[in-house]
Amino acid sequence: MSDSKSTGRGPRAVIEQEPERAHADERAAEREAGDHVSSKSFQDATIGFFTGVGRRAWRYADAHPDAIFISDEVGCGVVPLDPFDRAWREAAGRVCCMLAEKSDTVLRVYAGIPAVITKAIIKDLNEFAPPTNFVVPMVGAIQDRASIEVLRGCVRGCRFCQAGFLYRPMRQRDASLLNKAAQDLCANTGYEELSLSSLSTSDHGQLEELLDDLNEWAPKEHVSLSLPSLRADNFSMELMSRLQKVRRGGLTFAPEAGTQRLRDVINKNVTEEDLLHTCRIAFEGGWNGIKLYFMLGLPTETDEDVVGIADLAAQVLHVWRESSPNKQRGVRITVSTSCFVPKPHSPFQWEAQVSMEEYRRRVKLLRDNMREKSITYHWHDPETSFLHDLRGEEISRILDELYAKKEDRT
Repeated sequence: MSDSKSTGRGPRAVIEQEPERAHADERAAEREAGDHVSSKSFQDATIGFFTGVGRRAWRYADAHPDAIFISDEVGCGVVPLDPFDRAWREAAGRVCCMLAEKSDTVLRVYAGIPAVITKAIIKDLNEFAPPTNFVVPMVGAIQDRASIEVLRGCVRGCRFCQAGFLYRPMRQRDASLLNKAAQDLCANTGYEELSLSSLSTSDHGQLEELLDDLNEWAPKEHVSLSLPSLRADNFSMELMSRLQKVRRGGLTFAPEAGTQRLRDVINKNVTEEDLLHTCRIAFEGGWNGIKLYFMLGLPTETDEDVVGIADLAAQVLHVWRESSPNKQRGVRITVSTSCFVPKPHSPFQWEAQVSMEEYRRRVKLLRDNMREKSITYHWHDPETSFLHDLRGEEISRILDELYAKKEDRT
């Protein structure tokens, strides 16, 4: 590290080492002395102590930009059951995070071997062809179809979406490579439905060319196409005409919110007019199945926004009645809602999640306003969504309970 350059912006490096046993006796004595103190108070005291240390180190880093900070006692993803160890690691980790913000380089040391922590990004997806030969399950599975990743990343910037920020920048595979991979995949697996998957498939720059290539062989092999994650603001007549050549699967759109006010809050730049216009194009083209995805519990959501989901679905049904050339086939409009879970690294990461009781209330409110028989409503169970949002405090509480049960047994 002696030959690493400093930019003058902060300390050159923060080094995190795996815990050594040098402090084992010291921590054991601290635990014995703190047996009469609750784990919560010990955790708060430990975090407060290390936060003060971190602030002093921060000031020292400002005065000495070439400083090298070394820290041990930082775990590598394993959450200790012992509440004292857990508080120690959390506090030490917070200090390292504070210093890492000012550092030019962050190194992690395993058994004396350093590694620079960098984000792994595949710059050219064409160098990594999608898998085309894998084991097909003997039982029914969710998303039981062939799937090809056409692009990675997204340029839209929805404020709730973790993947849209983690997988930047947006990169796409060439149409010729995707067509060959799709053909091999369907031949090897026997699937008769092919999904062109991504965060926003209709943003692919060669999508129409790709559909032309797929149409050369898919109808002969009786393979239907499914385009999830379509954008309601760029579904065109040209795209529809190419999809019509293949046995049609469903169309999926994600307005996410029932009113324009809430869509503006979450930066979902799709208007009600965009969605209804797109549905009209689809119905006129012969589609009779539309899936609409929404979220309940978004920041600033009100009951008016919840009822707006039912109103929007009813308007889609009205568009079908006006524009469908074959009403005898009927229509399938499916509305699905999930519970908003604040995701790290997204603009909404610090927003609160609604309680399970409140989520159930909003589900009932929406269900009571779904009065059309042609509209089917599905919702995610709140228990699963609650598990998705378990954070540090909840995890610590659960571990404390497990540790107490372990101590009772011994």
